[in-house]
Amino acid sequence: MDCEIWTGFNHRARVEHGSKLVLKGLLPLTSSGCSTSASVSAGALPSKKPPEKAKGDSSNSSGPSDLIRVKIKSPVHSSSIFILELISSQIHPLFLQETPRRRSMPHSTSSSIRLSRSLNEEDDDRMMRMFIGAQIQLGVIPSPSPIRPDAVIEEGTLAYENWVKSSSDFYRQFWLFNVENPTDVIENSAKPVLTQKGPYTYRIRDDPKSSITANDNYTISYMLPNTAVFLRDMSYGSEEEIITSLNLAVAATQSIVPAVLHKVLNTMIKNSTSSLFQNRTVKEILWGYEDPLLKQLQGILPNLDTTTGLFYPYEGTFDGPYTVYTGKDDISKTANIEKYNGHSKLSYWSGEFCNMLNGTDGASFPPLRGKEKIYFFSSDICRSIYAEYEEQNYLKGIPVYRFVIPPKAFASPSVNPENICFCTELVVSKNCTMAGLLSVSSCKEGKPIFVSLPHFLYGSEELTEDIEGLHPNKEEHQTYLDVESTTGFTLQFAKRIQINLMFGPSAVIEVFSKIKKTYIFPVAWLNETAAVNDETAEMFRSSVTLPILILKIVELVLICIGSACFLGCIIELILIKTIKVRTSLTLSSLYGRHYTE
Repeated sequence: MDCEIWTGFNHRARVEHGSKLVLKGLLPLTSSGCSTSASVSAGALPSKKPPEKAKGDSSNSSGPSDLIRVKIKSPVHSSSIFILELISSQIHPLFLQETPRRRSMPHSTSSSIRLSRSLNEEDDDRMMRMFIGAQIQLGVIPSPSPIRPDAVIEEGTLAYENWVKSSSDFYRQFWLFNVENPTDVIENSAKPVLTQKGPYTYRIRDDPKSSITANDNYTISYMLPNTAVFLRDMSYGSEEEIITSLNLAVAATQSIVPAVLHKVLNTMIKNSTSSLFQNRTVKEILWGYEDPLLKQLQGILPNLDTTTGLFYPYEGTFDGPYTVYTGKDDISKTANIEKYNGHSKLSYWSGEFCNMLNGTDGASFPPLRGKEKIYFFSSDICRSIYAEYEEQNYLKGIPVYRFVIPPKAFASPSVNPENICFCTELVVSKNCTMAGLLSVSSCKEGKPIFVSLPHFLYGSEELTEDIEGLHPNKEEHQTYLDVESTTGFTLQFAKRIQINLMFGPSAVIEVFSKIKKTYIFPVAWLNETAAVNDETAEMFRSSVTLPILILKIVELVLICIGSACFLGCIIELILIKTIKVRTSLTLSSLYGRHYTE
């Protein structure tokens, strides 16, 4: 489809110099991809009537006297048309007046008149030069787009190679909370005193994505293998270190087993010699152990798994399947999740808004998003969440935007009404007025699990007042992502989550009989992190950062040149106009009525 641009050159320029517009490099007048195939022709704006000719006007114009129409065989960006119209409408009245019509004059004045005519004809060329300068200065002349096909998640592209198996190493660091006064808590309802031990570090995501399937609708499906390899040299101690921790089975069964069966549960707790707290190794707490209470319950629940752990089962399992957009049809959708576990929305929450699958899996984002809010889905917390721009940093010489999860993402619905559908528990949350907690029992088989930021960062004060040893700190406990904005790649991130279990008073179960209040009890917190390695950073600097820097320098130079041309032409035209006025006055004084403007 043709697109038209109307410029404000006068009729004389249109008729005599219209073809020079192309020859002088004025076209293409686009900012987003119009082709260079263009033509210049006279014509009138459809919405405007041509001005009436002055009496005695001998002009042979068939259109308005101050317009040229430029047809381009490609769509043109509306901002380009606006800029061109703005420039022409502002400059034309000042510098492009109709060429004075002359009456016959004595032959002796011909050299002076030729000077005046020459000055008038040169106006058009100067106007064109000034117009070109304005285009460069205002950004009408397009810059090459930094988006490349390599940003598409398709076999054979750079993005695909990094997407299947990241060149960076991923780690999960765990800090476990050791209970210093377990007996005092059970027998005297004392305030729990905790100390954190860690980190205990594991390398994860060693294996590439599996079951990769390209779909017909520009999406691709895959599974994420779950692996964990312990790294002793990056850890506080051995996996076999003993931690005095909350008994996961005892705390969970209080909520899972119906109240009418609590007497039976109490008997089984005593028969299994279980208590509210237990001594377990780091490995057992994280990855699973056979629990004596669950073995007792298996007698009445034959299908019950007797193994429990914070992340059991994990090794050898898969997260997914995920289905994400490749970006081939629309680069702005690259890596956005279309489906998770075969569904386009979640079913854990009470409202459609909270059940939406928003954003990516956090490993990358659509390119050229700038500083706008980013969304990502985390299966660990069973929801999509967002991060907001905080600041620009440099990571191994690469400029990155840091995004952080803000306090309002975990705020109570009274502060952030969007969170109302994430509130599924009314007692502990005190009718949804508690901040900093998210109950995930609906996606964790009904277990009373609450997630938060470490040490209840951004949480209600009573969460830290009830337990001694918690010290929330933004620098250590916030979640952040460092994103390179041109490609959308996450070059560094730290995802930090705390796992808490709920328990409270009970008149039937003896280990809870002296507990006087309901606790949201911290068991452990994790920091999942990765950063671009030196080799990849060097490749990124040479293939992405350096070309963009060169492009910006070229753009700056063009802007400076355009500004200089624009200002220079204005000054030159003003001087020429001054000379013309003085020449006209001189001619008028010499020849009187034989020369008039």
